[in-house]
Amino acid sequence: MAGALSREPDLSASGLSREWTVRVSRGFRLKKDGRSHRQWDPALLAEFEAAGQVYEFVPSPDNLAVHPGPLAARAAALGIRGLASRPAQQEGEGPVRVVSWGGRWSRVDDWDGFHTWVDTEVNTDARRMRGNREKLRKAVGDESHAVIGVTMNAPWPAHRAPASDSRLPSMAPLLPQEFTHIWLIGDRISDRCLAWYPDLGWFDPTRITCQYDGHRASMVCLLVLLSVSAEPRFTIQ
Repeated sequence: MAGALSREPDLSASGLSREWTVRVSRGFRLKKDGRSHRQWDPALLAEFEAAGQVYEFVPSPDNLAVHPGPLAARAAALGIRGLASRPAQQEGEGPVRVVSWGGRWSRVDDWDGFHTWVDTEVNTDARRMRGNREKLRKAVGDESHAVIGVTMNAPWPAHRAPASDSRLPSMAPLLPQEFTHIWLIGDRISDRCLAWYPDLGWFDPTRITCQYDGHRASMVCLLVLLSVSAEPRFTIQ
């Protein structure tokens, strides 16, 4: 089954107003009543849109239970495990991408793809990242923290590995000289926040408590503290 699925959009449906990612299990029905999933996928997703069940800010990959009811039950019966969507870039035409939950792409391969994406993203010559590097190059201080959102435009391995595997990445990122630390914040498919520090390696800031001026707080608060305090004083617990 997995061999018939693609990481790229499988189809573009004129009846959809959103871009959809459909995560499926091994039991996904490529055909139903003699019809290909390319025919019935858009019809089912259109019903989700009409019901207002768009799964736009639902972090868990296995998320049909967020909107319990007949539509979720039908999707589950067809082998669908989770959904995610955002407004379509082209009005009146929504692409649909079907991705395998646990097919031929192993977790090892997913983490390899994750590392490749991280190294490519932070070193890309695209204007958005080039501008960030220029800003940090002019910054004063010993540390330069790059905060990167893992959006729906990122390739599937950037989402799948953090979402489906609770372990941490195993390889240090290849950072440009302008970056000393990076933060990766998941979007929609994965709600994980991952950070890499030279002295700590990879870690999940949401699971670490910090001591800041006598107060205990999640390390995610440092994103705010670093922006409002010239010399934030904190220790990691």
